[in-house]
Amino acid sequence: MPSIDEVKAFQDWLANLKPGDEVAIYYRTKIYGQRTVVRRTKTQIIVSGVGPRYKASNGGEIGNPFGLKIRPITPQSQKEIHQQQVRNDMQKVFNDFRLGHLTTEEMEVMLQALTTYREPPHGENQNEDE
Repeated sequence: MPSIDEVKAFQDWLANLKPGDEVAIYYRTKIYGQRTVVRRTKTQIIVSGVGPRYKASNGGEIGNPFGLKIRPITPQSQKEIHQQQVRNDMQKVFNDFRLGHLTTEEMEVMLQALTTYREPPHGENQNEDE
């Protein structure tokens, strides 16, 4: 549970958000992305991209009490956003990749690189970024 000081700091942050400010978008405890505030009214915060509007009073998605929420950008959220973007970019590459255009030697090199970094056994973490 956040302290009174943390709640006050969050309320101050929300009150001072203005167009051009960057915000982190969360769904429950998982980061969803980063957006820019494009407009603010007395009761709403509108961010870039297609998506919901947020309550100026608490940062929650309008019309969905269990939906997305805006939060301040922190070093941890920036790291999570970067990791998510790298995963998304890799997934796009793999989805669009046509193995038929590669030679056997090229596929062997790629296979070796990928199997070198495959997921570690449960409970171990080879990747220092996670």
